[in-house]
Amino acid sequence: MKQVLIVDDNIENRYFLEVLLQGNGFAVTSAVTGADALEKALQSPPVLIISDILMPVMDGYKLCQEWRASERRRNIPFIFYTATFVDRKDEDLAVGLGADRFVIKPQEPEALMQIIRQVLSESTAEPKTTSGEPENSGHLKEYSEVLFRKLEKKMAELEIMNQEMGVREQQFRQFIMECPMPIAISNYSGEIELVNSRFVETLGYTLQDMPNIDRWWQLAYPDPAYRAEVSAAWLPAVEKAVRQGGPILPAIASPYQVTAKDGAVHIMEINGALVADRLLVIFNDITKRKQAEEEREKLQLQLNQSQKMEALGQLASGVAHDFNNILSVIMGYAGILKMGTNLEQQQGEKIDHNIAAAEKASQMTRGLLTFSRKQVLTPKTVNLNDIVQQFQHFLTRIIGEDIQLKTIQREFELLVSVDTGQIEQVLVNLATNARDAMPNGGTLTIETGVQEIDAWFAQAHGYDHSGQYAVITVSDTGFGMSEEIRKKIFEPFFTTKEIGKGTGLGMAIVYGIIKQHNGFINLYSEPDKGTVFRIYLPLASRDSLQAAEPVETAMPRGGNETILVAEDDPDVRALAATVLTAFGYEVIPVENGVEAVNKFMALREKIDMILMDMIMPKQSGFAAAQKIRQEQPDARILFSSGYTAAFINNRGVAEADMELIMKPYQPMELLRKVREMLDR
Repeated sequence: MKQVLIVDDNIENRYFLEVLLQGNGFAVTSAVTGADALEKALQSPPVLIISDILMPVMDGYKLCQEWRASERRRNIPFIFYTATFVDRKDEDLAVGLGADRFVIKPQEPEALMQIIRQVLSESTAEPKTTSGEPENSGHLKEYSEVLFRKLEKKMAELEIMNQEMGVREQQFRQFIMECPMPIAISNYSGEIELVNSRFVETLGYTLQDMPNIDRWWQLAYPDPAYRAEVSAAWLPAVEKAVRQGGPILPAIASPYQVTAKDGAVHIMEINGALVADRLLVIFNDITKRKQAEEEREKLQLQLNQSQKMEALGQLASGVAHDFNNILSVIMGYAGILKMGTNLEQQQGEKIDHNIAAAEKASQMTRGLLTFSRKQVLTPKTVNLNDIVQQFQHFLTRIIGEDIQLKTIQREFELLVSVDTGQIEQVLVNLATNARDAMPNGGTLTIETGVQEIDAWFAQAHGYDHSGQYAVITVSDTGFGMSEEIRKKIFEPFFTTKEIGKGTGLGMAIVYGIIKQHNGFINLYSEPDKGTVFRIYLPLASRDSLQAAEPVETAMPRGGNETILVAEDDPDVRALAATVLTAFGYEVIPVENGVEAVNKFMALREKIDMILMDMIMPKQSGFAAAQKIRQEQPDARILFSSGYTAAFINNRGVAEADMELIMKPYQPMELLRKVREMLDR
């Protein structure tokens, strides 16, 4: 393969010629000075030399002169390829020194190859006419004059360029220093050499701090092990960018957590640009933007949660009335059968199963209402410690013998205004979840305490109120949760249990109950490290403390009073009549509000009490009650309803402070309430 010697101190020019010649079947040897070319030609004589003129150590003219002076190299073709010496006199001098061609840069690849092929075809083994020395002193004089003239011109150009570079460098430096973004300038190895004012202002690091920073990427990669990997990959990436002429290094353009000198963490996008022989590292601080995005995501999550709750509330409101009427009939007649004295044991057990199933169905409806915060609450001020203490034995039965229950209670009272049954439901749901998370046994701990929540903390975490809160901490030693599960744990119908083993409402109900009590709940859990729930309930004043009411277990007392039962559902109406009649009461049944008013007006002296459904056709129970009260203000009226609290409140029952029994109700519950009102 024919070998060509290229002589040029510019790497890009050499690279162009190497690629061109190799692509056309030539072998290539390169040199950066004339002296280097003579040495390489001595080791391996080429078939052609292509040389620039203006080079350090030995220029092209001198090289051509030395080339022709050698017996071995005299007949090897010599081509000048220059962008500096372009005058006619320059070409004449080159030819006079023995050059075969004088070619001005740049040339199209095909045109240049045509010249090279032509020179090679014209070359002969006959000696050149030049002897290696200029044929007369005119050539030497001309050579010196041309070289001096070019050097003088080049020096002048360099001086102008230096002046311009100085001005541009000053402008560039001023631009960097005044740029509104943090900027650092480093060498290719990543060592920071300059930082601008915004860099110091944002991160606190000055140029004097740089010796303490290994490389600029130490700011983005605090982990030493990972930083070593970045460092190992850095130099090859820079070399590739330099070789390809790409100014941007996209591999580092990503958000990073950069720790400032004072410990503050900034979220930054870092971009690198190659400028001359330095790297411009631009830090784009997007901390506020990220915080705004996170806030928007948080608000969107809250909106989605609110919409879910509203949708569930509408669903529950739509089915609650009819469903609770059906359950009232099922539970009512089952309760009547249970009161019978001639039941066999197996019959009693079957009735118990029937009642339990109906109660579970009722809890499903209440669960939906609770999560959507539409369940009716009956709050009382009680000591939170008493709830936990009295409920311990029940929790023990839930979790099983292989799980140890520990309770830690503060000695002082923790007064809260709560619906005791709802808080017990929270404890049941949390204990059930803890039991399922500890299939091989473990420890369930329930601890009470108090916590002061200041205004800043409440606002930062989206809580409604600051102040003192009673705290229930429920922790287990189970298998914990992943971050993905933690994010969804309070969503309705989300469950990690097998199909048929969980409704996905347990934790949603807990969330709804606590929010309905103006409290909040925090969760901490990691895989294989257990789970901790902290429930915060606002503390109440001692003035509102109420003693816990004893649970009534005795059979309620009946009577001989007359009760007007206004109920549009015939099955519920028949059930109420059956229960009341069985305990001695006389019942007058009607099916709407209009009939209730007419019957009361006709028999007002006889009627002792009215059991009235809240929502009925033709005329609602509330409207009928208003008309009855106009005639008899002290009339005893007990409302019943299967609708939600919001639905009832919108119709004025809460404002009127009337008595209310929620469907589905048990026969004993109805009888006790009726007897209580009649005895006042």
